[in-house]
Amino acid sequence: MALREQGRAGFDTPSTPTSSTGERVYPPKPVSEMRKKGIYPSVVSLPRDLSNLASELGAFPFDADTSRFTVRYFVENGALNSLSPEERSNVEQYIEGIVKLEGDGEAFQDCSVIYMGKNSQSRRTTSELFKTEIATELRVFSSKSPEKKYDYSDFTFREISSHDKVDPKIIDQYEELYKAFGWNRDQVTQILQNPTSILIGAFEGDRLVSSGMAERAEFDIERNGVPHKFVMYEITEAATNIDYRGRGIYSKIARNLLKALANTDTDLVYGECNAQSPAVLQASHSLGRTSSIQALAEFGFPPKLLEQHVRIAAGPNDLRPITEKNDLLPTYMTRNKLLQYANEN
Repeated sequence: MALREQGRAGFDTPSTPTSSTGERVYPPKPVSEMRKKGIYPSVVSLPRDLSNLASELGAFPFDADTSRFTVRYFVENGALNSLSPEERSNVEQYIEGIVKLEGDGEAFQDCSVIYMGKNSQSRRTTSELFKTEIATELRVFSSKSPEKKYDYSDFTFREISSHDKVDPKIIDQYEELYKAFGWNRDQVTQILQNPTSILIGAFEGDRLVSSGMAERAEFDIERNGVPHKFVMYEITEAATNIDYRGRGIYSKIARNLLKALANTDTDLVYGECNAQSPAVLQASHSLGRTSSIQALAEFGFPPKLLEQHVRIAAGPNDLRPITEKNDLLPTYMTRNKLLQYANEN
């Protein structure tokens, strides 16, 4: 639901409301930050079709309002494994991430979601920064996630109910929580009252000190002429009062969100992490999510990121040009892993 600003504890906190999960639409349509974004409506089952779609993406024209295209495709794993050298080369120049759906247990069990994108020359990451980000990701996800103990005895964690979402006192507190990011009351109310999202709040007494959200997207993807429903949630909207950061509160919220999502019909839970923040990457790793770079490697592709996807402001000392964006790393878990995580935590 939002672009994200890195908080002191390393988690992402919202800066500007905008749709983030995306919708099943093709060709990609305009969204925020000079992007066109979409999800291809049917499963790609042939290597040549995937290569042709990559070429089609390459032919989409930039204009004064568009400096990035990004599309997600549902692709049979067999098609990825059967790419000819020429087809692989064509796909590789645009591929940015892979999310394997193995463990979903449904119609797309033998498929993956492929991120492909392209940027104008004015919207590129330097090779030096890219190498640093990839090295950080590989280090974090290849290491054992450290176990940290926190005292939560002063806090209660609960799902924000439908009653809460219209309670002026709760809306007041959410407005206060997000005021540093310039959101007005109408925007906060709109986020709270999205009927398909799940919000978890941390309270000290009656005071809201932290919150997180899972945003739902549901659509049909056609396979062999038959539409199949697909449900995914993006973990987003991480915000913690500045006086309470660094105490593991959002980690607890994120765990509770995963437990709540285990009781839904979701096929996929994912997040798109700031590649410049080791703490964000470590948090994702500690919550059991898989890095898309791991999936890329399994299919023989080099490490990639969502290049210059959105801007994640790093606070008042961020002196980068306003046009400079951040690379993001998709991390994910499919339904079976989600159920396992919820059972063990």
